[in-house]
Parts: sequence; C-alpha cells; structure tokens
Amino acid sequence: MPLGVAAIVDAMPMAAGRDAAGLAEVSRRTGVPVLASTGLHHDRYYGPDHWTNHLGVDDLAALMIDDLVTGIDEFDYTSPLVRRTSYRAGLIKLATSGATPDARDVRNLRAAGAASLATGCPILTHCEAGLGGVAQLDTLGAEGIPAESVIISHTDKTADLAYVTELAAAGAVLEMDQAIRQRDLGSKGQSIKLVAALVEGGYASQVVISADAAKRTFRHAYGGEPGLVWVVKELPGLLGEIGLTADEIRMITRENAERAYRWRGGEHR
Repeated sequence: MPLGVAAIVDAMPMAAGRDAAGLAEVSRRTGVPVLASTGLHHDRYYGPDHWTNHLGVDDLAALMIDDLVTGIDEFDYTSPLVRRTSYRAGLIKLATSGATPDARDVRNLRAAGAASLATGCPILTHCEAGLGGVAQLDTLGAEGIPAESVIISHTDKTADLAYVTELAAAGAVLEMDQAIRQRDLGSKGQSIKLVAALVEGGYASQVVISADAAKRTFRHAYGGEPGLVWVVKELPGLLGEIGLTADEIRMITRENAERAYRWRGGEHR
C-alpha cells in the first residue's frame, strides 16, 4: 500500500465526469482499492434542462441501484446507449444547496434513500458551506436510512460547534476535509480545532478525515501544492499536536472510514 493508503474514495457521482475504467486503472497501477460513487451533484454541474431533472424518485433510484449492483455505465449516462461495465459503485454521493433543501435536493435525497435502503450502501453528502446536514439526516431518516450510514462532508466549513455536535449526536459520520486549505495555520486551523472539540466531546469514532482538494491547484500532477499526499504525511502530525493519541489518530484517519463505508444488509447486497 503506497504510503500506507488502504483505499481511495472518489466522490464524483453520475453524469458528472465519472470514468469507471480510469478509476479501475488507477487501482490496478497502485494496488489500492478505489471506491467509486453513484448519485447526483449540484444542479450547477448539470443545468435545468439536463435529463436528470426530468426523472422522478423511482427512476433515479433505479439508476443508482444499477450502478451499485450491476456496473457503472461506460459512458456515464452521457450517451443514448447504456453499456454497463463490470465496475460497480461503492457509495452514493448527494449534494444539497444550503441550510434548507430545495425540491430538487429533496427528490435526490429520497432517491438516494431508496437506493441505500435496497442495497445497504452508505451515503456521502456534500453540505454547501458546511450547512444543511440536519435537514439531510431528517430527509434520509424519513426514508429509513440510519444516521450512522450517512457521511456528511465539509462540516468543518462552519465554526458552529453546536451545529456540528448536533450532527454527531444524531449518529452521523462527520467528514472533516478543510485542513488542507487551512494548512498555513497548522494545528490552529478551524478544521483541526473542530476535530479536537469532537474528540473531547466523545465523538472520536464518528470523525473521518479527507481533503477538499479537487482543483488542479492542489495536485502535484498538475503542478499544484501540497498534493493529496499531504493528508497522509502531514495531517496526522497536526492531530498529534492537539493531543490526540496514536489510537485516536488511527481511528480518525483509517478505522472510522473503514466502518462508515461498509454496506448494511439490503435486498440487493
């Protein structure tokens, strides 16, 4: 495993540039498993006339289930022809647009809930500005999805500890992914401070670490800095600086994610 990396989670959902064969090649060349996504991103990546905005909950859920149990479409649903690969998605990715979900958000959450209920697949959500997690849990919970099967990302974009703690108390997994953007502040950055507060509050088992670093300016391959390797080489040291033990660091950087991305029992599992 290069640099001790056990797996890579790729959060790009359907019809937004997924390349299942490309991810499989990355996995083969590195020897690291890659977890691909189904689901839907923000409407700004599709537009109001996109075909995804003309489908209902059941049709969207069916597409997600096919991605999860049969295989991701070779053309990522950009062609009239669907040709499923042997590469299946391992999670559902959803994005909402703010503190209160709009009608499209609710439709997508319900579709994701139906697909998760059928398969046992976990759901990774994008929170715009870190907000909207409570509404996400409420909507998914109404569909029968347990909070512990929901990973809520970008929660460290807000400094509101009461809000973040509410999400943790509900049972959700919180993805802290802004430290790479706050690296000049070291262990004094907002992301690291929130991790410390959650651990102190007894929620260490519900925190996972990632990098909100999709832009080329963060990637070594495109001449950017600091590279995703920063998460593996530098971030654990910052967690140590705030007093986390070796066991807590291992939990947050690996063990929690291994548990969070494990599928529950489902009809199509």
